[in-house]
Amino acid sequence: MGFKRHYFKQYNFMLTKISGEINDNDLSLHVEDMNQAADGLINLKELADCREITIINLTTQGTTNNASDENNKPGSKLAILTPVDNVMILAMARAYQIFSEDNRESVGLFQDFDEAMVWLTDDNAIEKKALTLLINST
Repeated sequence: MGFKRHYFKQYNFMLTKISGEINDNDLSLHVEDMNQAADGLINLKELADCREITIINLTTQGTTNNASDENNKPGSKLAILTPVDNVMILAMARAYQIFSEDNRESVGLFQDFDEAMVWLTDDNAIEKKALTLLINST
């Protein structure tokens, strides 16, 4: 399992970097931890960076169940960033999107980092630059 999460309170921004091998149990543990970490937060901006996943052992059932297990995050936005060349990761991200979008304002799928950041920051160039610097420092 390779989930690393960073919360930047000043920007109400949660970064999750996922790397290596991922399976249904790993995702379940992440969702449980994320539910606790985001408890009470509203208008949270989340980026789930899946570009460093090397082996994906997720099932559609496990992915959709885990997405449905997310707690409500009022006003929050989740950008899921997937690699360009991995159809399986994109498919599981799409399934996660569909079953988790009821728990927040919106969920977007992206294959371009800059597009994801523009969407998350509502095209606020100053915030985008600050968050990009924070992300690059992790």
